[in-house]
Amino acid sequence: MFARTRWLFAASFFLSGGCALIYQVLWSKHLQYVFGSTTEAVGMVLAVFMAGLGAGAYFFGPRIDRAASPLRLYALLEIGIGAYGLAGLFLLRGATTLFAAFGELPGTASTLLKLVLAAIVLFPPCLLMGATFPALLRGVSQTVQGARRNVGLFYAVNLAGALAGALAAGIVLIPAYGLTRSSFAAAAVNFAIGAAVWFAAGRVEHPTAEEVGAGDDTTAASGGELRYLQLGLIVSGASVMAFEIVITRVLTLVFGVSAYAFTIVLAVFLFGLGLGALIYARWIAWRPVRTLQFAEVQLLLTAIGTGLIVLLPGVPRWVLYLRQIPGLGFWELLAGKALLATVLVLPLAIVAGLGLPILIGALVSDVGKIGRVVGRAYLINTVGTIGGSLATGFVLITWLGTEGTLRAVLSVNLLVGVAGCVLLGRSRRSRFLALAAAGLCIAALVSSEHWQPRLFINSDTDGSHTIAVTPLAVEEQLRSTPNRVLFFVEGRNATVAVTETPTVRSLLVNAHPDGSDSDDDMATQVMLGVIPLMMHPAPRNVLVIGFGTGVSARSAARLEQVERIDVVEIEPAVLAAAPFFRHINGAVEQDPRVHVYLTDARTFVATTRRRYDVIVSEPSNPWRAGVANLYTVDFFESVRDLLSDGGVFAQWMHLYFVRDAELRMVLRTLLDAFPEVQVWWLDAGNVVILTSEQSLELQPQRVRELLDGEFREDRVRFAGLSTVDEFYGRLLLDTEGVRDFVGSEGEIHSDDRPYLEYRAPRGLIEADGRNTLRLVAAKLDRKILTAPTTGDPVPEVNGWLALAAMFEALHLYDEQVESTRRAVATGDPLARVRAAELALLAGNVETAQELLQSLLDSGERPERILRDLAYAHAHLAMAVGDVQAARSALELTGDWNGRAGLEWLAFAVAGRQLDIAVAAAERLLEQAGLGGSIGNPEVERVFVLLHELVDIEGAAERILELAERLPADDDLSPLAQLKVRALLYDRLGRFDEAVETSMKVERLGILDFELMTLRLRGLRRLGQTERAERLQRRLRKLDPEFDAEPVSLPFG
Repeated sequence: MFARTRWLFAASFFLSGGCALIYQVLWSKHLQYVFGSTTEAVGMVLAVFMAGLGAGAYFFGPRIDRAASPLRLYALLEIGIGAYGLAGLFLLRGATTLFAAFGELPGTASTLLKLVLAAIVLFPPCLLMGATFPALLRGVSQTVQGARRNVGLFYAVNLAGALAGALAAGIVLIPAYGLTRSSFAAAAVNFAIGAAVWFAAGRVEHPTAEEVGAGDDTTAASGGELRYLQLGLIVSGASVMAFEIVITRVLTLVFGVSAYAFTIVLAVFLFGLGLGALIYARWIAWRPVRTLQFAEVQLLLTAIGTGLIVLLPGVPRWVLYLRQIPGLGFWELLAGKALLATVLVLPLAIVAGLGLPILIGALVSDVGKIGRVVGRAYLINTVGTIGGSLATGFVLITWLGTEGTLRAVLSVNLLVGVAGCVLLGRSRRSRFLALAAAGLCIAALVSSEHWQPRLFINSDTDGSHTIAVTPLAVEEQLRSTPNRVLFFVEGRNATVAVTETPTVRSLLVNAHPDGSDSDDDMATQVMLGVIPLMMHPAPRNVLVIGFGTGVSARSAARLEQVERIDVVEIEPAVLAAAPFFRHINGAVEQDPRVHVYLTDARTFVATTRRRYDVIVSEPSNPWRAGVANLYTVDFFESVRDLLSDGGVFAQWMHLYFVRDAELRMVLRTLLDAFPEVQVWWLDAGNVVILTSEQSLELQPQRVRELLDGEFREDRVRFAGLSTVDEFYGRLLLDTEGVRDFVGSEGEIHSDDRPYLEYRAPRGLIEADGRNTLRLVAAKLDRKILTAPTTGDPVPEVNGWLALAAMFEALHLYDEQVESTRRAVATGDPLARVRAAELALLAGNVETAQELLQSLLDSGERPERILRDLAYAHAHLAMAVGDVQAARSALELTGDWNGRAGLEWLAFAVAGRQLDIAVAAAERLLEQAGLGGSIGNPEVERVFVLLHELVDIEGAAERILELAERLPADDDLSPLAQLKVRALLYDRLGRFDEAVETSMKVERLGILDFELMTLRLRGLRRLGQTERAERLQRRLRKLDPEFDAEPVSLPFG
C-alpha cells in the first residue's frame, strides 16, 4: 500500500513546498510595505520564518514519533497552514498598523518592535510548516534504509514545489491576482492536500512494532562522528544561504535588478538543490550512508565554487552576447538569462543540495525516532541558515565584499571537508588524496584573479542596445559607460559607485545611473525641486525621498525661508558618495537644516508625525525591485496625510523605457489619491507630477522671485529657459487633462495589486519611446498653452515658445517651425528672434536678417529678450563672416566664459584663425573646474575643436602646451586632455610619450581604437617589435579587417 500511495504523498509534499514559498513571498512583501526593503528588515523576516520552521520540526518531532498516524497528523498540519493562509494577510495588516502607531522609534527599538511583531504573526504558521517534513517522512518510512531514501526523495520533491511556487508567485500569481487572492489560492491547495492525505492515510497498512526497522543496521552515530555531523548541519545551512545571497546579488545586479531577475536566480538555485537531493535519493541512499560522504561533498563544493569565482566576471559579456540576438522579446531575453544562470549556478547548487540529505541520512538509525532525529537535525540546520543569512547580509558583504564573502565561505567548506576526510578517512591513501585535493583548491583560490568593480557597474537596464557586428563593437559596448571608477562600496542594501567618462560624473546604485552632473540630468534634478517649491507660496518644511546626488535636496536648501529639510535614503553608501558631487550639491548633507534618515521611505512615511509643505519623491525607476512600492496608491495616500494645508507632493517619473499603459497607470494611481494632479515637462525624458488636495496655481511673484533670483543661472543653463514667462508653458497636463489622458477605466497600482512592479521591467524591451510625444499631443488637444496662475493669464506666446523648445528637444523640426510661427503671429519680439534663429539653422540668411531688422526698426527690445537677441545677431554675423560683429554680439550675451566663448572658439576654428582660437581656448581653460561654466564636457569640446587646427604650422606645440598646463587633479577628468596629448605627442614625433600617454588612457578603462593604433605606430618607431606584434594581434582580434601596414601610393 505504501508503494501505491507514496506518489500521492510526494505530490502532496510538492504542492506543500510550493504553497510555503508562495506564503513566504507574500508575507515578506506585505511586511516590506511598512518594515521596509532594507537588508535589516528583509533579513529579520527571513530569520523569523526560518526559526519557525526549525522550531516546528524540533517541537513536533517527538510528538510525531508517538502519533498513532503520523500521516493524519501531517494532514492536520496542512489544514492548519491553510487556515492561516486565509487569515495571514489580515493579521499582517494588523501588525503593520500597530507598528506605524508607535511612531518614530530609535533604531534598536524599531528593529526590536519589528522582530516581535513579525514573530507574533509569522511564527505560528512557520511552526506548522516546519513539522510537515518529519511528519511525512515518519509516515511513509518502514525501514531505516527506506527512510534514508525518502529523505532525499521528499526533500527534492519539496524543493521542486518551492521552485514551482517561486515561479508561480513571481510570474503568474502576484502579477495577475495580487497578494490576497494568491494567498487564498495557496490556502485552498493546503486544504486539498490535508483532505487527500487524511483519506489516503486511512488506507495505508501500518506495520507492527516488530516489523518497523526489521533487518536494519541501527548503529547510531556517536562521539566525534556525531559532533561532526552536527557541525556539518550548521555549515551546510550557513553556506547554502551565503551562496544564495552572494550569487543572487551579483547575477541580479548584472541581469537588471528587477523582480523577475530575483525570481529566476532563486528558481535556478532551488532547482539545483532539488536535483542534488534527488541524486542522493537515487544513487547514494541505496548504499550505506557514510559521514565521510559529506566531507567529500565539501571538497567538491569548494572546487566548483572556485570555478564560479573565475566565471562570474564574464557574466556582463555573456549578457551582451545574448543581447546580440536580433528580435529578442522580453520573455525570450528572460529565458536566456535563466539559461545563463542555470549554466553558472546549477553545478554549485546541485552539490550543495547533496549535503543536508547525506547528513540526515547518516543520523537516521531508528524508524521509531525519525521525528525526533529529523526535527533536531532540521533545527540545527536552521540555526546555520539563519546565522549564514545574517552574517552574510549584515557583516561579511560590507566587510569583505561579495567576492571576499564567497572566498571566505568556500574556505570554511574546504576546512570542514579536509577535517572530515582526515578524521573519518578509512585509509592513509584516502587522507592523502583529500589533502592533495585541498591543496589544489587552495592553489586555485589563491591564484584566481580578483573581481574588478566593473563587474558591479554593468547592468542590463538599457533597452536601446544595438547589435555589435565586430569584436571591437562588443568591447566598446562593454566599456561604453564607466571609464573611471572614483568610488565603489558594496553597501548593505545596494552597491554604490561613482564613475566618470570624459564628460560626465555619474552616481550608480546597483549598476544603474541614479544621477549625474550632466546638463540633462541637472535639468531634472534641479527643477524637480524648484517647481514644487514655486507652487507653494512659503514652504518651511520639506521632505526629499531619495538623496541621489543631493541636487534636489540642495534646491530646497538654497532657499532661506526653508527651515527644515528631511531626507530619506535607504543606502548609507549613497551619502558616502556625496563628496564626489560637491560641485553640484554644495555639501548639502552638512547643512544644519538637513536631517538625513537612513531607512526605507515606506517605513519613514508610516511612522513620522511631522507635516510637510513640500514633499519631493525621486526614487529610482519603478522597474527595479522594491522601488514600485513607492508608487502604490497606499503610499501616495500615506504621503497625502503628511502634507500640511496647501502642501504639494512632487513625484518624478521617467518617460523612457516605460510603456504607455504603465505611464497611464502611475497617473491614474495618483489621481486616485489626490484631487489635483498636474504633469510638468522637465526634459524630453522626464516629467514631474505635482499633486495636492487644493488647487494648483502659480503665484507670478513667487515664480519670478525664484527663477529670476536664486535659480536664474540654473534656469538658463540647465532648464533652457531664456525668460521666466516661458516656464508657464512647461505645463503638459492639468487635472482634467490627466483625467482625459488616463481614461475612465483602468488599473490602479496598489500594495495588494502591485501591477507596476511586474509590468514596468517589460518597458525596457517593449516601450515604443513615444510617451513624451503623447503627452505633448494631449497638451495640444486640451489647448493647455500655459499654467494657471493667481494673477493675470500668461500670454499664450509663452506656450508656443515652450512647445517649440519641446519639439526641438524631440528633434521634430517641422513642428518646431510651426510652433514658432504661431508664436510670431502674436507679435511678440522674442518670437521673432527665435524665428530668425530657425531661419539661420535652415540656411535662410535673408529671412533672418529681415526678422532681426524688423525688430530693430520697431524699437521693441525689452530686457527679457536681450540675451537671445545677442545670440541671434552673433549667429547672423557668423553666417555672413563678420568676425568683429560676431565677437561683439557674443560678449553681450553674458556667457562669454561659457557657451558664448565656446561658440567664439568654434567660429575661430572654422575660420582657421589659430591665434584667435588659442587665445579663446586659453581664456576658457582658465575658468575650468567642476561645477562651473567650463566643466568636463566643455574642456573636451575645447580640445576637440583645437585638434582640427593641428595641421597648421606651430599649432600642435601651442595646443600641447595648453593641455599640459591644465591642472591634473581629482576635480577635472583627465581623459579628454590625455587623448589629445597622446595625439599631439605622436604628431610631434615624441613617440615614447605618445605610447605612455596612450597606456594611461587604457589603464583608466577606456578602449580607444584610435589610440591603440597610435601606440602600435609608436612602438614600431621606437623599435619595440615584440610589444608591437602583441598589440597588432590584439587589434586584429578586435577588428579582423584592421590593416596594420596600409600601402601609400606615390602620387607626389
